[in-house]
Amino acid sequence: MMDEPVRFMDLPKELRLIVYEHLPIKTTHYKLDAEWLGCTELADLREAFENGDNYVSPEGIEVPKDSTILLHRTILGIAILRTSRTLASEAKVILQPKLNALRMSSYRIIANSIALYRWTTEHVIKCLSHGTCGLPNDIRVWLDETHTHFDHDHKCQDTKWNFTERHVQIAVFNDFADSMTADSDKSDDGMWLLDSHCYEDGLQRAMSWHYRRICSTEFPTTSLRITTRMALLWAVERQSYTRQPPFTHVLSYQEESDTPPLYMGTDEPIETEEWEDMWAEGERIFTARELAQ
Repeated sequence: MMDEPVRFMDLPKELRLIVYEHLPIKTTHYKLDAEWLGCTELADLREAFENGDNYVSPEGIEVPKDSTILLHRTILGIAILRTSRTLASEAKVILQPKLNALRMSSYRIIANSIALYRWTTEHVIKCLSHGTCGLPNDIRVWLDETHTHFDHDHKCQDTKWNFTERHVQIAVFNDFADSMTADSDKSDDGMWLLDSHCYEDGLQRAMSWHYRRICSTEFPTTSLRITTRMALLWAVERQSYTRQPPFTHVLSYQEESDTPPLYMGTDEPIETEEWEDMWAEGERIFTARELAQ
């Protein structure tokens, strides 16, 4: 005979508190479609990528499709706060610090090297320089096509979260075909795909130009601190990386001493353990302190 189910409210409060403490954090990946801006000169490139193919330039260089993935983290079972005043009162003490840590933590983006200077990734980061652009604790707002359109005016939603500085972490993860990189240590055509520094330079130039343009008309509402980190390095990537180690955040642009600055930098690579804990899809149990890191 099967045991009768027990109502959650019939459990001792001590056990209910343990349940709240062990509600997992779910990490979900959302892939953004590339924004082509209607550029006719990129028609061949767009057609190849939309067909799922790589693009081969007239010079015979194969260009892989760019990839931009947004990470969204949420507490599974958070709806328990809306079931009754009793549950909300006792669960809030445990869950509210975790919610606050999630809301205030860095935005996380996974992109391959190519995507660092393509419009889709760049546009999401530019949006973050506008404090009224989107929900600061829910990066999924950028899945809305009207939000990622070239003509988006960044004046869509107000928020009670007053950010004086926003942090963006970009994990640069390359999963190009072996045929494109097998000889990268001998071929310039293969090596340029894996050399993240040239792409980071391109992103830095684009963002500096963006702040220069915006600051001349309407100041960004927040400063931005962008960190790019190589993830799960290939052997040849690691060789290239050790030749040019990461640098700490540097001031990339600031219009005036009293206007919000843009900081960009790199950090140590993301190895397997951190990737599985903080970047990969899945459900994990975190403390509020771990979430804030």
